Amino acid sequence: MKKIYLVLFLASFCIGNAQINWKRSVANGNLPAWMATANNERGTAALNDKMYVVSRATTPPTIRVINGVDGTDAAANVSNYTGVIGGNVPLNDVEVSANGAILACNLMVNGYVSPANDNSTFKIYKWDSETAVPTLYTSYNGSSLTEQVRLGDTFSVTGDISSNAVIFAAGRTVAPTTGFRVIRWIVTGGAVETTPTVITIPALTASTTIVSVTPLGLTATSRFIVKASGNLMTVHNADGSVVPGESIPEAVLPKSANDIRYFEVGLKKYVAAYLYGGTNELAKLIDVTTGFASASTVAVTPALGTVSNGNTSGGIGLKVVPDLVDGIANTITVYTLAGNNGISGTTLVKDGVTVVLGNKDFSAANARKATKIFPNPARNEFYIAIDTDIDKDAQAYIYDIQGRQVKSAKIQDNVQTINIQDLNAGEYVVKVVNGSINNTAKLLKK
Repeated sequence: MKKIYLVLFLASFCIGNAQINWKRSVANGNLPAWMATANNERGTAALNDKMYVVSRATTPPTIRVINGVDGTDAAANVSNYTGVIGGNVPLNDVEVSANGAILACNLMVNGYVSPANDNSTFKIYKWDSETAVPTLYTSYNGSSLTEQVRLGDTFSVTGDISSNAVIFAAGRTVAPTTGFRVIRWIVTGGAVETTPTVITIPALTASTTIVSVTPLGLTATSRFIVKASGNLMTVHNADGSVVPGESIPEAVLPKSANDIRYFEVGLKKYVAAYLYGGTNELAKLIDVTTGFASASTVAVTPALGTVSNGNTSGGIGLKVVPDLVDGIANTITVYTLAGNNGISGTTLVKDGVTVVLGNKDFSAANARKATKIFPNPARNEFYIAIDTDIDKDAQAYIYDIQGRQVKSAKIQDNVQTINIQDLNAGEYVVKVVNGSINNTAKLLKK
């Protein structure tokens, strides 16, 4: 009987430059008129084809709206700031919920005095639309702390606040001792906790003020990632303890990074981060599908300039279009804010393929037929078929769902047999490395 196999195509990922949709920057000579070089622009967010930037050049600060397609200023910014008051800076960072609500926080540098007042309370405001009157969504007056903590350099909103989400803020204690705290709110069924959880994390570099946190899930027991300026990335349990061995190598994610985002789309897992200083002032997309320790760079956005950014201020927003057929051919666009240097919109992955400038042969169809595995599910063995030349060091790696490598095999032929009799039944990730091409996909072992 002739066997018919369901073939799973893998997207080709090659590290390189990206498709620049638009760039308004020092490097390009077209810095936005509203953006100066005094570290006034601190936070950014994105949803679909809109980018939001907090500009502190006005009183009160303005949440600017940028067209994500071409980078032009929208006809109107967020227009109403009634009741936005308090803190060292009334608005400093902005986020967007999956339901379209806009949230922004103040900056507290030496907050938490007794009794609490407007100037000693960390606040998060919510706008239901760009023209809506803001409401105080949640706040924290430090009643459970005995020290002053700096909060609001950056915060994160993950999920949909009309259903389930998690909100993080983090910062360094400034008195009487130096330490680091993570503040977490869980949103369940559209209701945010009235009292957040305060989590102590191990010591970071004492000079660090910007501490970015991104969750690996939306529950109170989910792990989370911490990336602070000048520090390596760390993964933490829900109680704040560090998970050993779970960190992206410094060669892939340097210490000069913050505003980190973890997200999953289809079969892929990613970390995106803003890199600051020197020749950076850009964003980086990293593939962590097979685990943080084996992370690899997918692509980087163009550098926006080299103007000094002593506050390491900036951030990223994401637009992700998932592929519903094979979970691989996703499209990822990153919106980048680099303090003092500009803003940009860059498509890093299109239809599952890393976009490389000058690649005239770029097409998702061509790239996706370059490598395939079959059958899937497989019982005792499967095949890797490669339609391009085989590199002398080509390898296949198999990882379990915990990201641990459980098998590797050298690829010597265009159709290579991989024996998996020794593996237990379950889900695995297959990574194929052939020269500059890295492909990953899920494999089900019967």
